[in-house]
Amino acid sequence: MVYGDRRGPARLGNLVAWLFEPRKANKLKLIHPSREQVLDALQKVDGFWFWGHGNDGRLHLGSGESLSPADIPDSVQLQSAELRACYSLCSEAIAQEWLRVAKTVSGFPGVTMEYWGLVHRMVHEKRAG
Repeated sequence: MVYGDRRGPARLGNLVAWLFEPRKANKLKLIHPSREQVLDALQKVDGFWFWGHGNDGRLHLGSGESLSPADIPDSVQLQSAELRACYSLCSEAIAQEWLRVAKTVSGFPGVTMEYWGLVHRMVHEKRAG
């Protein structure tokens, strides 16, 4: 689990993120990590869960760095990637890049939530074959 450039929505803090966190017993939790820390952790896990800001398929990390699926080496093979960030699956090309390293990927083609509280639906993609 990676909390990128923020722990949760400004008004609701960590509570909303906590509600959506995966409930598996074995978790590796990174808060505001560097790209190198995330890439190192991805070598050791079978799932990736991200909470933070995103844009153009890039996930914003707390260190001022960002992570795109192109940064992830082919040696990483995940069961799933859940990307709770705006524009995390903004194009078919970005979705295919994530499916290169994960069997299933979920994310947002646009913004996750409007200012007045409307939460948009996530899209879910599955690797062919």
